[in-house]
Amino acid sequence: MACECLSYIACILLCYVIILIISRWLAQREGTSGPDGNADTPDSPNGGDEADGPSDGNLLRNNCGQDGLKYWTVMSNQGDGWLVENKPVGCDPLPSVDADGNPVRDFGGRTSCFATSSRLCMMEQVIDLVLSGFSREELDKKQPPIEISEWYAGHSECGSTYLMNVTLLDENKQNVCHYKAERILSKNAGQWKKVTQKFSKYGPGIRYVSFNHAGSCSEDKPGHYGCKMTGGIVRVMK
Repeated sequence: MACECLSYIACILLCYVIILIISRWLAQREGTSGPDGNADTPDSPNGGDEADGPSDGNLLRNNCGQDGLKYWTVMSNQGDGWLVENKPVGCDPLPSVDADGNPVRDFGGRTSCFATSSRLCMMEQVIDLVLSGFSREELDKKQPPIEISEWYAGHSECGSTYLMNVTLLDENKQNVCHYKAERILSKNAGQWKKVTQKFSKYGPGIRYVSFNHAGSCSEDKPGHYGCKMTGGIVRVMK
């Protein structure tokens, strides 16, 4: 049984890597598109308005699913696909304080989250740093730190897998720096945890940030028993 579970997880990870490679190739050919297939426009950063995310410098749009899947490019929607839960089901409510007792502001007062299902669910946002207000000179010379984070949890009735890939890209959308987080969650892993990463001294040429997250359930079970994620942050520190 354990071998079958490990084989299943290995297949999920292989599918994730293949889809990620294809998405990078498509981005290089066609540029970044939103879920409706239209490229982001320079009218506002990443084609959105200021009300779509916390007003704390977070460049990731719709980070809690408050607007469904808007601004996200869905790259895999297997099983029963992605679901936005107004309140998390099968796990703890979103935390109000972190492990050190500090207030959590990543959710912007929201209670919603993204939920995955029995097969690989994956989506991505690609953030144009220049359109977001950072000059090429600033990015190349100052190389301001770029902070990444997201909260994740499992479902009380099923084991699951959480995956995050964040890539710093040049103006040709070529990979310059990359960070990957992988968490295998056991049944009853319903406590919210936070994954964080800071990029610094990454060299000149960075123009985009690709934020990609994915998940699935370890059993072929109908419904949304895979991992959940919410409160994603992409912040360039000035």
